[in-house]
Amino acid sequence: MSDLDQQIFELWCELHPTTAYNAGIEKFVSKVFMPTDEAIEKAQSDIDVLLSSGPDDSQTATLTWLRRELLFEEPYMFPDSILWVLYGYMVREGVVVEHLSDLMDQQREALVHVKKRMIAKDWPVEVKVLINNNTKGAIGIIQAMIEDEPGLRPSGEKLVEDLKEYLSHFKHPGVDKGHFDEVFSILENDGGDIGRSEIYPLICKEMYGYTETVDEIEAKGQEWLAQDLPKYQAVVKKLAGAYGCDETVEAVTASMNERRSVPVAEAVGFVQSFRSVFEKVVVKHLCGITPNYDTRVVETPDYLVNLIPTAAMSSFDYFSDKPFNVFFLTTSDKVSPAVSIPSLLQTLIHEEYGHCVNFSNSSTRYAADPSVPELIHSQLAMIITDGISFNREQEAQGLLRKLGSTPKDELEAKEKALIEMLEGLGDLELLMDEMEFIVLQWRVVRFLRAIGDSRINSGKQSIAEFANWGAERTGLSNKLVFNQIFIFQGMVGYAPCYSLGGQRIKARQEGMSPEEMLKFNTYISSMGFPTWRIFESRWDGFKDQE
Repeated sequence: MSDLDQQIFELWCELHPTTAYNAGIEKFVSKVFMPTDEAIEKAQSDIDVLLSSGPDDSQTATLTWLRRELLFEEPYMFPDSILWVLYGYMVREGVVVEHLSDLMDQQREALVHVKKRMIAKDWPVEVKVLINNNTKGAIGIIQAMIEDEPGLRPSGEKLVEDLKEYLSHFKHPGVDKGHFDEVFSILENDGGDIGRSEIYPLICKEMYGYTETVDEIEAKGQEWLAQDLPKYQAVVKKLAGAYGCDETVEAVTASMNERRSVPVAEAVGFVQSFRSVFEKVVVKHLCGITPNYDTRVVETPDYLVNLIPTAAMSSFDYFSDKPFNVFFLTTSDKVSPAVSIPSLLQTLIHEEYGHCVNFSNSSTRYAADPSVPELIHSQLAMIITDGISFNREQEAQGLLRKLGSTPKDELEAKEKALIEMLEGLGDLELLMDEMEFIVLQWRVVRFLRAIGDSRINSGKQSIAEFANWGAERTGLSNKLVFNQIFIFQGMVGYAPCYSLGGQRIKARQEGMSPEEMLKFNTYISSMGFPTWRIFESRWDGFKDQE
């Protein structure tokens, strides 16, 4: 590691000590960055010094991300960070009272400094709804932790009271639960420009590394939506005919869930069985996997079920010799009584054979050699890992349909075993149509997310106006559109990453032989997370791999 890489890495650890700990840097246990005005000014000064020291393009991108992240602050962010810091610790090490109590005590102190800056401005109603939802989410997880482990009560109850007081500064009439049925009419009447038109282009460029302008993001989203929406509508019609139900997304979804549901108590066993067969096929056709791959499928513990209603993955210790991933499946019938098999397979393909393989291949430098700063899980990583995972859904769905239509005597043993497992679930052709429905639904949703993120944050439409436009454009309900785009207003700039990255990867794969595509996928999944422009410029390196 170069001296400058070391300095960048140390600065990242200083600004993100909780993330550094979860990445395997043990000395940062129970440490929280204290966001005083003085600390933020010092960090900006440190970044400027490093930027003036002659960094290369990749180092410059990391430093620019760190600076932009410091400069962009809205009041829902800190309560959200409290929730996910506690989540990360509990996933990595379980409930360790000393560590979690120390974190909560420091988070109370940090909240004082954040509040001083945030209450100095009057925020739009959209932001107030986000504050309401994120703060109550943090309060809910803390209260659940206290109930599960009474030793957390002294620190936890104080943090809850401080969060309630923080929330009191951002109240809006009628906003309480924060769900669609409550807030949509409020947003229609009181909402408008969310006030980010000047900062949004900088967030896209400097925090996420997008090479497209804001207008280009919208235009590409519109183009891709126009391409895939008719395919989606066609499979909805086809499945409605097979099920004998109305030709609506809601009716098809309900029929599929009824026919294909697996009790949550059986979900972990089903996923484990599928993984044992599917992974061999992935390695042969889609992407090589590091021999040090360690992904653990576990039932979501009770203290995390409110955060993970269905499934989720997290990556840990990626700056250690033994990186690992955890894939949670929620089996509590209080949260999710059943899950459909097509949805479960799509989630597994995206989360594990997209994200988990990407993180593991990169951290072990399986087929490429990223620098240490390029292994940081920053916002720059999102367009890469979500792009890979987004494209992996369609790759896998196409592969399964191809294998299913191939005579069994032409399949290898591992391929035949996979198809026979899927046949055991019922009509194979119908299952392939159902998986296509799920994949296309998520493609349509992610294109809507890209269009919405651009329009809403550039001031072209309010959130309510976009939800109504999206419903009219696609035939989906405005509630579904709203639920899929509103949450991303708490992660400004993130929503376009799936489609921007995935579609570029898909375009590069065109014309490749199966052998070339396997090498390409393995290589880019091992490249780490430099800014997108650099990531894309290195793609031809796959040709040099043995």
